[in-house]
Amino acid sequence: MRWSAANGVLAGCAFVLAAACGGPPSEKASRAGTDRVGTPGAGGDAAWVDVTASAGVDFVHRSGRRGAFRFPEITGSGAAAADFDGDGDLDLFFVQGGEPPHEVPGDADAPAAPAASAVDERWHRVYANQGSRRGAWRFVDISERAGIGRSPSAQGVAAADVDGDGAVDLYLTHHGPNELWLGRGDGSFVRAEGAAGADEARWSLSASFFDYDRDGWLDLWVTNYARWTTELAKPCFSPRGRRDYCGPMSYEGVADTLYRNVGGRFVDVSLEMGISGLRSTSMGVVAADFDRDGWLDVYVANDQRPNHLWRNLGGGGFEENAMISGAAVNAAGLAESSMGVDTADFDGDLDLDLVLTHLGGETNTVYRNEDGAWFSDRSLASGMAAASLPRTGFGVAFLDADRDGALDLAVVNGAVRLDEALELSGDPWPYRQAHQLFRGVADGSGTFEEVTARSGSVWELSTVGRGLLRADLDEDGDSDLVVTSNDGPAIVLENRAAPRPWLGVRALTKATPGSAASHTTGGDRTHQAWRDALGALVVLEGGQPVLRRIAADGSYLCAHDPRALFALGGGEPRDEPAAREPQDTAAADTAQHSLLVVWPSGRSERFQIGDAVDSYVALREGEGTPGEPPW
Repeated sequence: MRWSAANGVLAGCAFVLAAACGGPPSEKASRAGTDRVGTPGAGGDAAWVDVTASAGVDFVHRSGRRGAFRFPEITGSGAAAADFDGDGDLDLFFVQGGEPPHEVPGDADAPAAPAASAVDERWHRVYANQGSRRGAWRFVDISERAGIGRSPSAQGVAAADVDGDGAVDLYLTHHGPNELWLGRGDGSFVRAEGAAGADEARWSLSASFFDYDRDGWLDLWVTNYARWTTELAKPCFSPRGRRDYCGPMSYEGVADTLYRNVGGRFVDVSLEMGISGLRSTSMGVVAADFDRDGWLDVYVANDQRPNHLWRNLGGGGFEENAMISGAAVNAAGLAESSMGVDTADFDGDLDLDLVLTHLGGETNTVYRNEDGAWFSDRSLASGMAAASLPRTGFGVAFLDADRDGALDLAVVNGAVRLDEALELSGDPWPYRQAHQLFRGVADGSGTFEEVTARSGSVWELSTVGRGLLRADLDEDGDSDLVVTSNDGPAIVLENRAAPRPWLGVRALTKATPGSAASHTTGGDRTHQAWRDALGALVVLEGGQPVLRRIAADGSYLCAHDPRALFALGGGEPRDEPAAREPQDTAAADTAQHSLLVVWPSGRSERFQIGDAVDSYVALREGEGTPGEPPW
């Protein structure tokens, strides 16, 4: 985010388009009591329906702003999708903001903050999924039972089973000590004292759970942003001389933190793993095997400083090599204001590519992975550059929205500096922008076309967008979306793509006896429950191979549905099945297929699944047959 410097001069303002922080008028951000419905466009676009109201999701983020332009107010907030209550479908968790630990003097010219109408508005919120089927989405607020109350300056969330008990846990990032909430498996949580050792006290944003040392236990990477306190706060201004939020270059950068999981507790290993000496302004993060050597690497999106690619040296340390790999700066050699990040094989060549979101006046960046050796900036060739130039992107997610086999892109936008047109119109929170949807061209070229305008009125909503998570909330084989906003309402979008055959994959593993279990401090951990194998790669075989990743990280401040989705057969949409129930597999026109899983442990296994279609299959490590990946 390249924002106003302390002297009031906005870096790069001369070339930023007048529409850089624009968007539809503020009234488009208001929510009616009925759902907003999108209609299908040309070219097989997905149809989207805003089901927030009818589904019972009424979360509104409060940043705690009171006119002092405290830096952490503008960066939140996040959300997570996971099965918190153990009933088999995905529930939702929303991170609430709140007051920073200390106040600083206010500013009479600042936008007024909305008043909280009730104490429970300031709680983090948990919504239990009561069975989401087309036309009957229903979530119930179980926040009181969940027990995750208030915490100051909360920002984002990561979700995973960190203690091996089979229940999903939540790690909350803050400006201040981070928190770990251990799930009980029934929708309730208990706070881990001292975050079980992962109580990073600096300003943290995103986090990723991944097994960097291949011992079966999920370790934790935390991105830390800047050294900001109320005592260090500086006055910053918009080009018109109005008070505004400062940018990252006004403050010192800080190093990220790596925690090793030793049997359900965490130990800070940043120094010994070689990451503590490099300071930056980190925002988004993904952990993935970019060089295909069998070890999970880490890519970090840095704000206004070169991005980092931490290559995993076989579990014994990390080496930062983004610059020599071509993924530190753009094709012009410039560091950009990187916020959100996601990774997937968008061009079909069986390695993991990258997309990053940036400030208005900069293009969102698409890096193509060149056979695991280096990255090339394909922003212009991909079709993303011009469309992204006017807006400030945060959350971003690859998904096959229309189930044609090609990955699409959704981007959530929201300004970080005052939009003059909105301000002059009297908008009380003049940072709103509309969001964007890009359709992947299904020809293997790795190109995208923007289809926002023909994807329905739901994409006209203008908010101060921050988080974006993808999740199949209604179990129908396509990815739905959840958008979070800074000082605004969450939005739940149902994807009503035309039905095509599909296959969903949940890849499961567990801690192995004799590894990290030997380090346990909390009892016998040698018999672990199954958990999602975050970082696993799944290849659909039987024709042109298709690669998908098992992961919950990426985007910005959010935790995704970790399952992988495959379109089967492509072709024209078929007739809509009644009530969107799975079709009879005997009637589906699909070939026999198999799945090859490359597990985070380094093992590769093949699973024969026959003609399974329109359903999720669970693959467990150790239950397949040995296989070799196709690279």
